Amino acid sequence: MAQEFAKSFYNSKDWKDCRASYIDKRIAIDGGMCETCHQELGKIVHHNKVWLTPENINNPNVTLNHDNLKYDCQTCHNQEKEGEEPEPPRYYFEGGRVVLIPPEE
Repeated sequence: MAQEFAKSFYNSKDWKDCRASYIDKRIAIDGGMCETCHQELGKIVHHNKVWLTPENINNPNVTLNHDNLKYDCQTCHNQEKEGEEPEPPRYYFEGGRVVLIPPEE
């Protein structure tokens, strides 16, 4: 379930259009199979490399970038969310420079 700060984003037309275009892209590539197990059809498009935070929720380079998305089946998505700590938030700046933001204590 979406965190409170992200709910309006996930209801936005921009996200719905981006999600639909990513699913179309995955269908064209491999019929829409899960990008993790490659055994089941994908069901969930989620932010995979840079997780959404209150600080980056308005940054389309993070939120609407196909390079930051993954199409997984329900099982793989649930295992990823339950089994891993999220990576620290990352911000991408012009020229490809990446700055890691340390976790809050």
